[in-house]
Amino acid sequence: MEGMDAEMVGNTLRSEVTKYDDLNSRCADFGERLGNLNTKQREFNDNTFKLLSWLTATEEKLSTSKQESNTTDPDVLREQLDLMKSLGSDAYSQGVQLEELEKSAKELVADLHNLCVVPAHITKFQDIIQDIEDRHKEVTKEINDRLHSLQTALTKSQDVEDALDNLLTWLRDTESALDSQRPVSLSRDNLNEQYQDIKLIQADIISHKPSIEAVKHDAHELIKTCELDMAKSLESKLEDLESRFSNVNKKCQNRNKAMDEISETLANFQETMDNCKHWLSRNSEDLESREWSKKSSEDTQERIDDLTKQRGSKEKVVEELTQLGQLLVEDPRTGEVSAVKESLADLQRHWTDFCEILEERQQESREKEKQRNEYTDSKKAIVEWLTKMENTVDGFQPVAVDIEVAEKQIEELEVRKMDLLSIETYKIKAIVYCINLFSVYRGYKIIS
Repeated sequence: MEGMDAEMVGNTLRSEVTKYDDLNSRCADFGERLGNLNTKQREFNDNTFKLLSWLTATEEKLSTSKQESNTTDPDVLREQLDLMKSLGSDAYSQGVQLEELEKSAKELVADLHNLCVVPAHITKFQDIIQDIEDRHKEVTKEINDRLHSLQTALTKSQDVEDALDNLLTWLRDTESALDSQRPVSLSRDNLNEQYQDIKLIQADIISHKPSIEAVKHDAHELIKTCELDMAKSLESKLEDLESRFSNVNKKCQNRNKAMDEISETLANFQETMDNCKHWLSRNSEDLESREWSKKSSEDTQERIDDLTKQRGSKEKVVEELTQLGQLLVEDPRTGEVSAVKESLADLQRHWTDFCEILEERQQESREKEKQRNEYTDSKKAIVEWLTKMENTVDGFQPVAVDIEVAEKQIEELEVRKMDLLSIETYKIKAIVYCINLFSVYRGYKIIS
């Protein structure tokens, strides 16, 4: 290094340190991304195994049920019907799990693309999802078809009056189940359970429709030939049947519509909430990080100005979220509102923390600018005075031999001496401003 300029060595060293820090940061980031990918892939494999196991078991149960489909015994038919309803409930639950698996697969595929993984490996995950989706659709269709055929077979195994009475009992129970539905939950997990309940009721209503049509047809045929009293009883029951079936259909549709509307609003609320909180957390961490004090004043000021501009738009988002959350909470159709209330309270805490740290950094930036200007002014005053004094000293006459002239020269020197004392004040101020400027950059206490 002999002969190299000290400043050049320092610049080279800083450059290499920056490169090392950048490489270290990239390696850490890559390691973190690889770890996250590994975790996601394990979860994907576990969930895939569970879904495939359920599909295989359900396909076997459906195959066994088909082999037992020749019976006309009402008790056996009811038993098989209960089994199909149970499988239908499971199919809906697994459908929800499949949707979650599809989302996680998309995230996994995106991560694999970012890590430049071989396309063939990525296609493998997509093929697995497609296979599960196709098998789930087929199984769901088979369950629904089997429900319809079993319900029709059970109705045919009974006489007309018994079939009517059984259908009316079923309609009363279904209507009661719809009337006892809880308000739509604002907790996503509980809302999914409510969706499952209403989908099962809806599937049950659909599966009973062929049986109701068949019983109506048989009842009308019987009315033509039976006694008057029996005909009146059948007509009364048919009217009740049609009225109740129409009523449960309407109630089920209204419940579905309300849940869809609230679910869509809740999903929009949660997605916007998550994005907003992520933005607030990320930028608050940036403003509070140790690296902040190492940045140049230009970089920090640029970052502060950028965040200050963004704060205006984010403030509108926070206001909109608050209004949307309040609408969800106050909607008479909703219940279990604590999750939304807690989310709003947490958002307010995040927003307050972000605004406080941003204002703190703005104050620091203003203090930096103030100290920088004061230091610059003091330095300028000292340099100007030194220049003036240098010119004055350069203009001094040689020391006189004449006593009177020498005395005047001494008097002039005394004046210059007073000037020297006065400049000490500027020097002290400049030192203090310099220290304060350094302190602001490092976050120390300012000297007054």
